[in-house]
Amino acid sequence: MANDMLAILVRLSVVGLAGMLLVALLRAPVRRAAGAEAAYWLWLLVPASLVAVLLPSAPSCLCGPESLVSPLLVRGIGAPFDLIGAPLDLAPQVGLSHRGQTVTLIWVVGATAALAYFVYCQWALKRSLGRLERRSDGAYSSATAKQPMLVGAWHPRIVLPGDFETRYSQSERSAILAHERLHVERRDALMNCIALALVCLFWFNPVAYWAWSRFRFDQEVACDAVVLRKVKVPRRRYAHALAKTLLTARTSVSFGWRRRHPLIERIAILRRATPSPTRRFLGYALALVLMLSGTYVVWAAQPAAAPPSISSAVPAQKVQSSAPNVPSNSIRVYGQGMTVEYTVSGTRVSGSRLRLIINPDAHFQFRADTLLKPRADGSTQLEGNVRITAQVVYVLHSGTRVLSTQVRGLIANAQRAVLTPEKGGGFTVTLENGSVHF
Repeated sequence: MANDMLAILVRLSVVGLAGMLLVALLRAPVRRAAGAEAAYWLWLLVPASLVAVLLPSAPSCLCGPESLVSPLLVRGIGAPFDLIGAPLDLAPQVGLSHRGQTVTLIWVVGATAALAYFVYCQWALKRSLGRLERRSDGAYSSATAKQPMLVGAWHPRIVLPGDFETRYSQSERSAILAHERLHVERRDALMNCIALALVCLFWFNPVAYWAWSRFRFDQEVACDAVVLRKVKVPRRRYAHALAKTLLTARTSVSFGWRRRHPLIERIAILRRATPSPTRRFLGYALALVLMLSGTYVVWAAQPAAAPPSISSAVPAQKVQSSAPNVPSNSIRVYGQGMTVEYTVSGTRVSGSRLRLIINPDAHFQFRADTLLKPRADGSTQLEGNVRITAQVVYVLHSGTRVLSTQVRGLIANAQRAVLTPEKGGGFTVTLENGSVHF
């Protein structure tokens, strides 16, 4: 159980890191070409790809060898996700079984501590605001607030400093209120909660904290762009309001105009011309395509189930397993000098002579270029692009020791194979210069 949870956490970490780095590379050029709003929506790639990690394996009709999208293209686009196939499915073999529980516990403790810290910061900020007085425009005023901000996640409230009327001019006040109300309309506070939850999950990764600050910066700049487009306020006046705002350094679900968003960079972006509607539309389309394609790549990289039947299906028979505690629907892999490789879609075992013991309840399928006539001993020789597929409980052995037992898809490939039925049922398959992928 600990190893299974650790395997999921590792895959989430690798996919999350790849997504954050990809957005980091694209956000600046997309902002210059299509505007700040498109750059902000690029961040949807990160949570969408993480959700794809938790999905079941994609069906072969979408991601398999016969799919419309080339598997080579999927693997090429998914190069940053090569570590998804972490060697945790064979944890005992690589010596992780006795460490999995400890590592998982450390991970959970760190995530809980990070969550507790952010909750404390939120509580401390709310406490520092003191009593809130409702204004006629629906916002709230606080005598201790130093800057305009949005407080809360589910029911956010706009909180303004007590000197809001005297510190800002009429046009500046209108722009600031429009800015904060836009945050409320777009549910940005809830988006911040989701982003902070991912920071807690990846508490050990410094890239996550950097991505959080860049996400917040892109969020504010996107809001600036909409306000300048909808509220007819001069850019110079809007920049002046930013410069007059006292920035805070607290970290919480609440947010305002903070030191974490470089003021010079933000004002420099305000000086850029507003992109045309066509360019903004293309930017949104790019963000959507990136999110969908990234999600598909991660989903396709999940350990694949066996492909559907292409040729003959071998009927199941009854046999007693010679290995202890081996399910009756298992396929056992034996061999001499086996090598194990970890790929993007699972684990690959290869060897000059592999032997598969297929128990009677394991329904499997095979195909080959040439199917020779059965021999006197009942065995059948297959030659040319031999492919055997199954969806079974597999058991990987090292001698008499059971290394791993999992329910997964299995694909065996070889140029030549011998299929021998056992007396009590089941089959033995000998692969020459073959490989088994699961």
